[in-house]
Amino acid sequence: MVLQCCGRINRLIDDDRFPFAYDPKYSEVQIRLAHGGYVLIAYCPFCGSRFPESQRSMDFLEIDPEELAEIDSLSGVETVDALTMILGESPEVVSLRDGAATQYVFRNRWKTVDLIVLEDGGLTFLAVPKAARDTTK
Repeated sequence: MVLQCCGRINRLIDDDRFPFAYDPKYSEVQIRLAHGGYVLIAYCPFCGSRFPESQRSMDFLEIDPEELAEIDSLSGVETVDALTMILGESPEVVSLRDGAATQYVFRNRWKTVDLIVLEDGGLTFLAVPKAARDTTK
């Protein structure tokens, strides 16, 4: 793809000697990092033109406000056992950082969101949008 700006970034994206990349699936310009990750950039570093908006969010469902409100109402729950009783489902359990923390994932109650709970001396709640499904298959 040719980005609509000064054109310098296009030449660098096409040259493997430079850390710039373009991901056409998400319309993202990235700087590749040595460890294998990347950083998104929104503006051309040469002329300042804005790049197209990332399409990455299209891979996820929009969270239903009622589902998010129900998750917010759980913030006063103090134990995973109590949370499991309220939600009526057993979570997936993942040990983190050599057992110093545990992550619980509740996937079945809501259609648009998963609840991740981190237990590390207390409970931290994180609502994560579910991946969008391709309904054309």
